[in-house]
Amino acid sequence: MSFPGMDRLTIGLSVALGATAAKVVHFAVSYGVGRIVDKRRCRKRSVGRYGRLTMYIMNIVAAATPIPDEWIVIPMGLSQLNIVWFAITYFMGKLMITMPSAYVGYAISPFVREMFGRRTWIFSVAIGIVITAILILVDVESNIENTQETRRNP
Repeated sequence: MSFPGMDRLTIGLSVALGATAAKVVHFAVSYGVGRIVDKRRCRKRSVGRYGRLTMYIMNIVAAATPIPDEWIVIPMGLSQLNIVWFAITYFMGKLMITMPSAYVGYAISPFVREMFGRRTWIFSVAIGIVITAILILVDVESNIENTQETRRNP
């Protein structure tokens, strides 16, 4: 089934579900490492009720934004938080970004098809290059600013 024939809801749900499944693997590995570390230290770490709530909220935000989410996922696993709540909150965050993306993609697809015909992959590659260039330039610019600030204040 090709993209134009698929329902937007199905696309958004399947992308969110796939991303969540991948992050559950990361979480499970971190959870296992956390158990091994706790056995060696012979103590249980507890983040408390508000700490758990904060981590779940951060998980939703990390899943819905392009920030690297391993900084959230791995500590959650090491803290041995509930894997079900992790999966639910991550899925919620991914839905916040994949559902609108599916609808926007579906809305602009007629224009892209009209401009590029059967070669819509050219549009995808061009958008990917533009986004990558923007992210690299932003990162390089911030590194240059940090380097200049470090030289001024050693």
